[in-house]
Amino acid sequence: MTQPEFKRILLVDDEAFTLDLLRLALPTTHYQLSYVNSAAAALAAVYDAQPDLVLLDVVMPGMSGLDVCRLLKNTPETSHIPVIMLSGLDSKSDVAEASRAGACGYICKPIAIPDLQWQIESHLQCA
Repeated sequence: MTQPEFKRILLVDDEAFTLDLLRLALPTTHYQLSYVNSAAAALAAVYDAQPDLVLLDVVMPGMSGLDVCRLLKNTPETSHIPVIMLSGLDSKSDVAEASRAGACGYICKPIAIPDLQWQIESHLQCA
C-alpha cells in the first residue's frame, strides 16, 4: 500500500488571524502546510522547500507580496511554482497588477473558503 502524496503549500501572511483561518480551511489529509509571516521568510522557504503552491499576501511590511511574486517568477528555479495572491485590495487594477507580477490566482479577503479550495485544487492539477 502506497502512502498518499501530500501537496506542499506555503502560506505567507503577516496577520496571524489569516494564517489560522487558512490552517483550519485546508485539510492536512491533503496538504502539507508551512507558514511564514514575512516576505524574506517566504523567499527563504520557497528556495529551501520548493513547495507545490504558494498562497501569498499582497500587503506586507517591507517587501510586498507582489515583489515576492515577481522575484519567484523571474527565477528559473522557482518560476514553475503557482502563486495565488491573497488581499483585502479588490479593484480590477489590483487583480491585474497581481497577474502582471505572475500570480495565477487572486483571492480577496475576507476569504471565501470554497473559492480558496477550488483555486488551490485547479492550480495544483495544472502545475
